[in-house]
Amino acid sequence: MKKFIFTAAILAGSFSTFSSVFITYDNRDSKGHIMKVRIDGAYKDVRFEIGASGHVTIQGGNRACFILTSCGEVEVNEGDKIVISEGCIKVYK
Repeated sequence: MKKFIFTAAILAGSFSTFSSVFITYDNRDSKGHIMKVRIDGAYKDVRFEIGASGHVTIQGGNRACFILTSCGEVEVNEGDKIVISEGCIKVYK
């Protein structure tokens, strides 16, 4: 029994070190966007399709990230919904 509890604790700890940010988006622009995202100090490119709605998962070790737009830097957390309009992002919790 002690071995089982020890193994379960190790597995739970290892899963918590791998996080990501899953967001839902609605791109209302007539063009697609490739935006820079900063998560854990690293930069990644994320593509938002033309005039579409969808989901994006941003891999990293955190449950929040920053999307860099022409309107400024926007913080996005796990499970947020974003709306892209005129290249700017609005976040809905």
